[in-house]
Amino acid sequence: MTREIPKIRKRPDPDLWLEVELTRWEWEYYLSVPLFEGTEPASEDDGLSLFGTTLLKPATAPLDITVRCLTVPPPKLQLEHVGELWRIKGGFEGVIVVPNTVMHTVVSMFSGDHYRQLDLALSRVGRRQYFISSYHFRHGRPRPVAMKDGN
Repeated sequence: MTREIPKIRKRPDPDLWLEVELTRWEWEYYLSVPLFEGTEPASEDDGLSLFGTTLLKPATAPLDITVRCLTVPPPKLQLEHVGELWRIKGGFEGVIVVPNTVMHTVVSMFSGDHYRQLDLALSRVGRRQYFISSYHFRHGRPRPVAMKDGN
């Protein structure tokens, strides 16, 4: 008696790229001394928040996206993924990890208006959740410059 082997349906590749045009950014810094003397060390934190819109097909409306960049010391960089992204109403929210050795360089590039695009490689893990396997800050398309009258 031979047993029939069920056919395996081919699924589409769940990995996708999301291109984001960055419209603005915010850098925050936090320093705090302990409330009681000698109980704990001073705490320090900095973070970069990126805001933009997705670059999709012309027939699709762009979605808003907010990504928070968190710093991590280099010894802790043995990660399974470099961030997470969640689909929310009207767009996306997410978090990416940036080594603290390069965070100030990244902030300098934003302050000089060099980075204009963020490419994210995503893997779907849930209905509205994605793991970010890689990201790439790019110079992207130049922003249009407003022309003055008479020029």
